[in-house]
Amino acid sequence: MRRLALLLFALPLAHAAPLDFAGTWGVKLDPADAGVTNTRPADFAHLARKVEYTGAAWYQREVVIPADWRGKRAELLLERCHWTTHAWLDERDLGEQVSLCTPHLYDLGTVRPGRHRLTLCVDNRMHVDVGGWAHSVTEETQTNWNGVIGRMELRATDTVWIERVQVYPDPASHRLRVRLLVGNATRGPQRGSVAFACGRVSRGVTFIAGGERAIVEADLELPADTPAWDEFHPELLTLTADLSAGTWRDRAEVTFGLRKLEAVGRRLELNGRTIFLRGTLECCVFPRTG
Repeated sequence: MRRLALLLFALPLAHAAPLDFAGTWGVKLDPADAGVTNTRPADFAHLARKVEYTGAAWYQREVVIPADWRGKRAELLLERCHWTTHAWLDERDLGEQVSLCTPHLYDLGTVRPGRHRLTLCVDNRMHVDVGGWAHSVTEETQTNWNGVIGRMELRATDTVWIERVQVYPDPASHRLRVRLLVGNATRGPQRGSVAFACGRVSRGVTFIAGGERAIVEADLELPADTPAWDEFHPELLTLTADLSAGTWRDRAEVTFGLRKLEAVGRRLELNGRTIFLRGTLECCVFPRTG
């Protein structure tokens, strides 16, 4: 019998209200990077655009860092990017991110309040060979679009913060293993504590962040009557983590279900019950054409 680990994780809540900068950007295609030669004429093999563009596109806009962010750590979050992003704040190179399924996160460090120029280069070329009929990166169904269509935010935290929280639930024992990653940008060791809470259960754990990262782990035992999760009764639980280190504070929340998925021979079991996974694939369902 094989067990499939179920991992639930959350990014921390921003310490201050995030700046939403979705909206109007300046944009320019990149002809020096063969952008024009990567276009192609109409292809009527499937429902798609008449002209396809594959290559780099540059986006730029002005952002204003609030005065109350002075001394805080800033982070750029770009959600649902297609495919590789490269970011700059003014003339400072922030690096590159590559992912089709998770947010692109850029650590800006401490940023002077006031006006800044944010530049973003998005490249939708094939960076990993995923095949010629991959719907997310070819003209089949979704088209190989370029840009960012999810959240676009600048977020601020204290310089000791919660970078990530992971929850590993075990419904048989009604226990949770929690793993939290603390970030430390103070350039010195920091002592602190994290208070975990889930329903009526709570536990505090101390830590020392001697470098840029520290791992905090804790086990929480839930009441025996805590309901398990399944598709017909999707009982959800919320775990909170409150960090305190000197004058620095941060908070994160994770929503999860008490469940375990296992492979038993050729069957899948959810919390000991055989299940059948099913789904729908609605390729080429276009509102105007059907």
